Amino acid sequence: MTKSETIVSKPGFLTITHKERPSYIYFAWENFGISLDDCVDAFALAEKAMVEHGVFYIVSDIANAKGALSPEVAKWWGEVCMPSLAKRGVKLILQVVPPSMIAQQSTENGDAEVVNGIVMQKARSVSEGESLLLAIQGGKTIEKEQFIKATPLRVFKALTEKEELEKWFVQKADLQLTKGGHIRIEWAPGMAEHGEIKQVLPSELISFTWEAFSPTPTTITLKLQEDRDGTLLRLTHGGIGEGGKWGDYYSNISKGWAAHLKDLTSWIETGACPPPGLRG
Repeated sequence: MTKSETIVSKPGFLTITHKERPSYIYFAWENFGISLDDCVDAFALAEKAMVEHGVFYIVSDIANAKGALSPEVAKWWGEVCMPSLAKRGVKLILQVVPPSMIAQQSTENGDAEVVNGIVMQKARSVSEGESLLLAIQGGKTIEKEQFIKATPLRVFKALTEKEELEKWFVQKADLQLTKGGHIRIEWAPGMAEHGEIKQVLPSELISFTWEAFSPTPTTITLKLQEDRDGTLLRLTHGGIGEGGKWGDYYSNISKGWAAHLKDLTSWIETGACPPPGLRG
């Protein structure tokens, strides 16, 4: 069952929630008669939630909405919201609409189009949309949590600086700490992985793709939250397939992350840890 956390609730108009498994921000529209000011406030809270949860997908359910967007709201959505979402790295906005509307709005590419660099996909129901999101996000996700007695700034430094990474994680590291930047790590001579940084929020979050040893790219997100006298680090590694070429990838990587997080904690808290390299 999909877990939900309500972010915005405007009864009779709009409810925004964060849903997990698959993870996305869900806009449930009841009435398009919401004011521009209300839309701006609601969207700001939704963007904040996207950052906190590391979400790159939005489902906008308009199938049962009444009325029509006012010209000023429609203009704001196209000229302000879409570019803002694109900068945050949003990959998909899925609209749940009646089948008749899908037929009317179908494009040369089927039920999807690209607007401001964001894929706009249509679905006939929320369940159909969730199936699509699961297919995009991949079948399995590794989730880990680790408490570290240090500030988020200190932990973020250990996760993102070359000199730090080469103390506890890998033998060689090279990364450009900016959205779209390249990341390359070397476990041992001739054993390298690479990817692209999708999102960076200093002392809060870093997300990047991971390519080389897996049949298709996977995505890793590390989120930091100040907790008690230290930092709670949440790791998600998604887009992991099953069967065939994936073999034991999930179990091996899950064991590897458990060991790496212990090494990270030891390095930060004591200044010592096992030599960097593959684990699991």
